[in-house]
Amino acid sequence: MGYCVGVALLFVTNIFATNPTWNIKPDIVVCSDSRVTNLRIDKATQFWKMLNHDFGNVTRMSRDYLPCVTGEPPYGTIMIDIPSQDFNFGSHLGTTKTWWRTDTGEVFKAKIEIKVGWENKPRVLEHEIGHALGYKDNNITGHLMNHAWNRGGYNKKGLKKNEI
Repeated sequence: MGYCVGVALLFVTNIFATNPTWNIKPDIVVCSDSRVTNLRIDKATQFWKMLNHDFGNVTRMSRDYLPCVTGEPPYGTIMIDIPSQDFNFGSHLGTTKTWWRTDTGEVFKAKIEIKVGWENKPRVLEHEIGHALGYKDNNITGHLMNHAWNRGGYNKKGLKKNEI
């Protein structure tokens, strides 16, 4: 079973010289229906902080927070939510949609959706945050960004900030 699907924007990046990257510290917004625990978020962000990535505030939102209701993350945030209608339940555990400027490569928002029951499993959130930070799937056995969860691991080669 695959981890996630690369959004069309990820496929387009191969034709640009600049890889996507954040120019600010993104806040993490957790929608009220998400079952991702605070401990899981802490572990996932610590993984990326050890690789020189940084984040702003982590906030769990109320049910009436409009971006979670509409599914549209605000500028400067990585939003974590439940799967939307177009989520591919048959082959994905999570998916991340990342928005960035194609001329500069600046990432300005991202939305992570994780399949119910997989929100707190090892590596799933770390992998999806990797996509939100601009990293692509790979086929390296044991690597965090391997596209298949059962072939992935915690190998972090190439994930340190400024090594994209």
